[in-house]
Amino acid sequence: MISRVALCCLLLATTRLQAVDTSPTEKELAVIKDELMKLGEFIGPWNNSGEGTVNGKKSAWKETLEWSWKFAKSGMPSIVLKVKDGKFFEEATINYSIEAKGYTASVKNAKGTADTYMGNLDKRGYLVLERTDDASKDVHKLKFGTAAAGIRLNVAYDVQAGGKGLASTLYKSNGNKEGESLAGSTKKNECIVTGGAATIQVSYSGKAYYVCCSGCADAFKEEPEKFIKAAAAKK
Repeated sequence: MISRVALCCLLLATTRLQAVDTSPTEKELAVIKDELMKLGEFIGPWNNSGEGTVNGKKSAWKETLEWSWKFAKSGMPSIVLKVKDGKFFEEATINYSIEAKGYTASVKNAKGTADTYMGNLDKRGYLVLERTDDASKDVHKLKFGTAAAGIRLNVAYDVQAGGKGLASTLYKSNGNKEGESLAGSTKKNECIVTGGAATIQVSYSGKAYYVCCSGCADAFKEEPEKFIKAAAAKK
């Protein structure tokens, strides 16, 4: 049984630990947001055609990939990907690690299992995330990139058996951003929250503004004056 003195010491230590502010600084938040902004072309819904080997058979299907921003109460940003009607993956949450100088992602596959991937942008500007299976040593690699001035999204999932030799592509997906056409595009509105390309209209005090995704729409509705003031300061 824990003595009363020991219990008091434990409570005091816990209180001190809770009092330590582990929230990111404004400077750190700015760095993290700037790095995530490099993935800005992904934001929005994409209508893709997927193909790969499912249950031992080659298959083809239609899937929707929707990328959006998410902001924690601390201000920490992340990017969330949700896949509808996909055969390999359901969703992913992407963060940026200042310490690791790269992106980290919690990726949930179609079976509901989550794995941690890490990576960065390659020379083409593609986001390349990978993980190594502890048991098999297989290297799993996810690649995301845009083409045609940000109108087309390309996705690939490769596995290198045992971490040696050539990798096999188990799944790939390609498609256009919803509402966009390869024939050409007009000047895009700017997201009031992130500064990226925006297509969703929101309003405040009778004035229209634009956001790039549902996550930014929620953030704007919570603190509209904050984002309006910040956007005005940049002009």
